[in-house]
Amino acid sequence: MKHCPGARKLSISYTSDLPASVWKDLFSGVSKNQNLKELKMSSSKFSDSCMENLCVILKDPNCKLEKLTLEGCKVTYWFCQYLFSAPCLKSLHFSYMSFVDDGMKLSSKTLEKMNCQLQTVSFMFCRLTRRCSQNLLSALSSNESLKNLDLSGNPFEEGGIQLLCKVLENQNCKLETLRLTYCKLSSACSQYLFATLMKNESLKELCLSHNSFGKHAMKHLCEALGNQNCKLHTLRLIQCNLTATGLQDLLPVICSSENLKMLDLSSNFFGDEGMKLLCEALEKQTFKLQTLNLWQDYLSEESERALTSLQSRKSFHITWEEYHKAEFFDWDAEDTV
Repeated sequence: MKHCPGARKLSISYTSDLPASVWKDLFSGVSKNQNLKELKMSSSKFSDSCMENLCVILKDPNCKLEKLTLEGCKVTYWFCQYLFSAPCLKSLHFSYMSFVDDGMKLSSKTLEKMNCQLQTVSFMFCRLTRRCSQNLLSALSSNESLKNLDLSGNPFEEGGIQLLCKVLENQNCKLETLRLTYCKLSSACSQYLFATLMKNESLKELCLSHNSFGKHAMKHLCEALGNQNCKLHTLRLIQCNLTATGLQDLLPVICSSENLKMLDLSSNFFGDEGMKLLCEALEKQTFKLQTLNLWQDYLSEESERALTSLQSRKSFHITWEEYHKAEFFDWDAEDTV
C-alpha cells in the first residue's frame, strides 16, 4: 500500500491466519490511502484480529472505502451490525459466507442511523436459514438509502419469502433492484412475491432467473405486471422453464405495459410455436418495450427469419444470438445488457 498510493482497488486472498501485527499494518495502509475505494477479502477463515482491525479502519474518518466484499468465511451478527452502520460504505457484498448466531438480534434501527450510506447489499450463495434471513432482513427493512439487494443462490422457503415481502411492503423501503437468481422459489413463494409487486411502487428491476415457474406462477406474475402500482422496467426470466403457453400469457402484458422497457426471456423452451406467437403479437401491437433478449440453445431458420423480419420493422432491439447474460455482475458498473 505504501508503494501504490494511487490504487483504487485491493483484493486480498489467503488460506492461513496472519499475525495481528500484519493486519494492523495492512489496514493502517488502507485507511491512509485516500484513493482506495474498493476492498475484497477472500478466505476460509477471518481471525478475530482481522475483524477487529477492519472495524477500526471503517470508523476512521480518514477511511474512504466505499465498497467491501467478503468471500468464503464465517462472520457473526455483531460484525454484520458494525458493517451495516459503517459511515463510509455504500456497497457491501457477502458471497459464499455463513453467519454465526452469536445471540445478537439485529433490528431495523441498525440502519436507521443518519450516517448510514449503504445503497447496495448482496448475500450471494450464503445458505441463509430462516432465522438468519429474519435477523438480516430486519436490519434492512426500514433503510431508505438501500437501493439494491441481491439474495441470489439462497433457497427460500415460504417463511423467508414472507419476510422479504414484509420488507418490500414497508413504506420506508426504497429498493429499486432485487435479484433472486437460483433461489428455488416454490409456487407458493412466487405467489407471495408477485402479490407484493402490486403493492410496491419503488422496485424497478427484478431478476428471477434460474427459478422454475409453472402455469399458475406465470398467471400471478402477469397479474402483477398488469397492475398500475407495479413500476418494473426491467425483468429477467433467464432459464425459468417457460413454455409457449407461459409466453402466450405474458404477451398481452408485454404489449400493454407502460413501464416495462427491458425483458430477458433467454434459455427457455418456447420452440417455433412460441416464436411465432411472439412475432405475431409484437407485429400487430405498439408497445413501450425497448429491449427483448431471446437467446436460445437452438432456433430454427424459420424462427430466425421471423425475428429478423420483426426487428427490421420495429424500433426496439431484439437479441437472439448468444450474449453475456447479466445474471451476476458488478453492481457498481453500468448494466449494458
